[in-house]
Amino acid sequence: MNIKRILQTEQGFALPMALILMLLGGLFIVPTAQLAQTSLIATMTIDEVDRNNYAASAGMEYAYWRIKNDVSLALPTTGQQVPLPFSDTVNGRTPVITIDNLNGTTFRITSSATNGSSSVTIISDADLTFSGGATIFDNALTGLSGNIEFGGNTIVQADTPLAADIYAGGTPGNITLYGGCYVDGDASAVGTITKDSNSTIAGQQYPGSPPLLPPPEIDTWAQNCKTQAMTITCPPVTQSSNWPITGSGNITYPNAEHVSGNLSISRNGTVTFSDTVCVDGNLTISSSAKVVFLGPVKVNGYVLISDDNTVTFDNTAYVGGYFKTERNAVINVGNILYINDYIAMAGNRNAAFKKYYLNRDSPILAESNIDLTGNAITHSSVALDLPIIVSVNGNISLYGSSGSGARWVEAVLYAIRGSVSLSNNGMLCGCAIGTVSLTTGNSSRIYYLAGIGGRGDLPGGGGGGSGQTVSAIDIRTYTIQ
Repeated sequence: MNIKRILQTEQGFALPMALILMLLGGLFIVPTAQLAQTSLIATMTIDEVDRNNYAASAGMEYAYWRIKNDVSLALPTTGQQVPLPFSDTVNGRTPVITIDNLNGTTFRITSSATNGSSSVTIISDADLTFSGGATIFDNALTGLSGNIEFGGNTIVQADTPLAADIYAGGTPGNITLYGGCYVDGDASAVGTITKDSNSTIAGQQYPGSPPLLPPPEIDTWAQNCKTQAMTITCPPVTQSSNWPITGSGNITYPNAEHVSGNLSISRNGTVTFSDTVCVDGNLTISSSAKVVFLGPVKVNGYVLISDDNTVTFDNTAYVGGYFKTERNAVINVGNILYINDYIAMAGNRNAAFKKYYLNRDSPILAESNIDLTGNAITHSSVALDLPIIVSVNGNISLYGSSGSGARWVEAVLYAIRGSVSLSNNGMLCGCAIGTVSLTTGNSSRIYYLAGIGGRGDLPGGGGGGSGQTVSAIDIRTYTIQ
């Protein structure tokens, strides 16, 4: 009876319960659907961000690779920005990349990827280390610590179009051209580049460029040359006091000779020394004598070649004093020629320092100043043939002359701690590097041979130039926005 009553009191209970459950279900379905939709949108947004992040990261890696490996990539000058095109897509996105030069060695790389309203930007500040061996020899003219200043009507050309680059790579490192100057190449300067409306730079202009450093081994190289020249072993004295060689006809001395005084050669003919020659005093050569030193030569005093003499140093030679030539002297250099004082080559149009062997290292070095006057030094216009003439602690001056008799000075000139200057009408075939500064007079001519940069006998082995390579990238900051 009690059970029946209970059942009778629950009649109609299912419908209200169903309605209640339907109401509760309706209340949960909408938020649940909204939650699912929100979760889906969030997942899609995160996926878009990830895809943008991967694309921007790929752009950043691409920028690193191009900077490190692409020598043709033109980095911006200080304070400037350049775009870096990315021709492919990553996750359907094309990264937008820019490179800013902050101070010459620190570069800000920005890579952005966007899709719809989603965007990711990666910013990296990286310190670049530039290298490339003896980069200075890839320029027609290089000033390592000072300025490059041109006199009016100076012309810089090369045997290859647009290859006659000039680079002021130090402090303040400015380039100045006035009065109708012409440069058939790029002009790069740590500082500013200034030219008047009558002057032309046929290539690109790069103010705010990275500094150029000399070959790190240049001082060691110069010292090794000096040491090798100074350590020539002299035989016992064979000629006491002074030794004059006069008369006429060819003569050969087959044995090593050591002169305790001065050696003077004024013989009309060829005088050949087959072995080592040491002179405690001075060496003078005059008349029409032709002198051939096949062995090493060591002169503790000066060398004076006063006439139209041809003198060949087939082996290493050391001069303790100055080295001076006059008239039309021709000096063939087959190995190291080291002068412990200055070089003064005052000759006529046929005077010359010549590299005696094409593939042999034969530098000419002087501790002090080098003056090349009277159209001195003429030689073949072959890059490997040009002698390298180096002043270790002085300046190099080239004095030209005008008219039909003017000749080119054909050499690689390098003042390690000094300046290089060309006077009015100076004519240089080769290249010049001045550490302090580099200047030209009015109507100077510089003709660069592109093969100089690849010579292996130059300090540092050649190569590089204004097209420096990046040897290292040090990432300072890396920010994702």
